[in-house]
Amino acid sequence: MGSLLRPGTVLLSGTIPMIAGVDQYADAWRVELTDPRGLTSRILYSVERLAAAWE
Repeated sequence: MGSLLRPGTVLLSGTIPMIAGVDQYADAWRVELTDPRGLTSRILYSVERLAAAWE
């Protein structure tokens, strides 16, 4: 994979507001971002709970 530091690269960061009633501790997430032209970027990932570091 080449460098992402080039014209046209967008970095989204920060706190994402939640819609009331959405379970923020879900087992998986699916997110979409659509621009005014109708082009959409999608990502889906699963969450795996790790063992506690200490008790």
